[in-house]
Amino acid sequence: MRFVSRALGVCVMSALGGCIEAPVDVDVDGVMVADDCDDADSTRSEAARIIEGNVAGDYTDVCAGACAARIEGDLNLSAATPTELASLTCLTVVGGDLIVKKSQALTNLIGLEGLVSVGGAVELSENTTLTDLSALDGLQSVGGDLIIEKNTALVGLSGLNNLRSVRGELLIAENDALAGVSGLGGLVSVGGAISLVENPRLSGVSGFDGLVSALDLLIEANEALASVSGFDALVSVERLDLLDNPALAEVSGLGALASVDADVVVSGQAALTTWEGLNGLKSVGGSITFEDNLSLERLGGFAALQTVGGGVTLTELTALTSVSGLGALQKVGGGLTVTNNAALEDLDGLNALLEIGGDVLIAENPSLSEVAGFGALGRAGELVLDDNANLRVVEGLGALTQLSALRVTDNVSLRGLSGFGALEPSAAAS
Repeated sequence: MRFVSRALGVCVMSALGGCIEAPVDVDVDGVMVADDCDDADSTRSEAARIIEGNVAGDYTDVCAGACAARIEGDLNLSAATPTELASLTCLTVVGGDLIVKKSQALTNLIGLEGLVSVGGAVELSENTTLTDLSALDGLQSVGGDLIIEKNTALVGLSGLNNLRSVRGELLIAENDALAGVSGLGGLVSVGGAISLVENPRLSGVSGFDGLVSALDLLIEANEALASVSGFDALVSVERLDLLDNPALAEVSGLGALASVDADVVVSGQAALTTWEGLNGLKSVGGSITFEDNLSLERLGGFAALQTVGGGVTLTELTALTSVSGLGALQKVGGGLTVTNNAALEDLDGLNALLEIGGDVLIAENPSLSEVAGFGALGRAGELVLDDNANLRVVEGLGALTQLSALRVTDNVSLRGLSGFGALEPSAAAS
């Protein structure tokens, strides 16, 4: 009997001259090449290890002897050292939650480069030394929430560029050093809300160029935030809230947004001078509220808006001079409230408005000289004109056929009413 070398084995020559393949163990670990996931490495042989239950310690056991591993439960890395984390290079799937919370040891997540999906939530919170998420660049899907919160040293999200879907909420909040969120450019869908809240050094929101759907969009109380852009593919949300971002001067990149099912609220943006962000928006199922935006001079950005299911409120917009950006609006299901706008001179931008389902309150607008521009309006609830010190003319309401009441009080410059056609309101003017 003699032996002949083969690429993957040893050929044993039989007495009859034939060749019989003999099993081979190249790395001499006791596992034959046919069953060894890496026969060049004696430390690894198990091809696909499945770990039942949760893992919150003994991290080096996860990949010991395995080429790939899957954890069916949660993986809690809060107590892991950098060395222990680095041993997890074979890990591809976490079926439950991935948690890194209150760690004072980890500056990065090196060791998770092979992680492709997390079936539950990913929570990265209250970590004082974590600066870098680049080791998560293989992560493609999160089945629950993605929470990045209270990480005092985290400066960016560049490691999440291959993430495609988050089935729950995306929360990025109270990260003291976070300057940008541009690492989320691959994200296509978020099943819950996107909330960017109280990140004091966040200067811009951009990089959501691939995002098509999200439940809500909330951007609130980010002190240094100057611009919001990069949502060019987003077509619908349930709610849109921009609240108390005092440095926000520009909102753009929301032009593909065609519908908002509930409310649009823009409040407390002290630096915002123009609104140009929603030129493709056709309908809002709830209400639109613009409030306490002290520098806002004009309402552009609503060129396509035709229907609002709830009310429209414009209040405490001290620099607003015109509502011409609402020129396509035809129907408001709730009320129309225009109050405390110091520079507003007229309401001429509402020429297409046919119907207001609730009451109309126009009050405490000291520069408002005329109420006109409602030439197409056919019905409304109660019309209240109160304490508009410079109001001289009320006209152009000849199409109005239904009005529950008319109340005109404390408009010291107003000398009379005209333009109501044959309408006889149920309440007398006073």
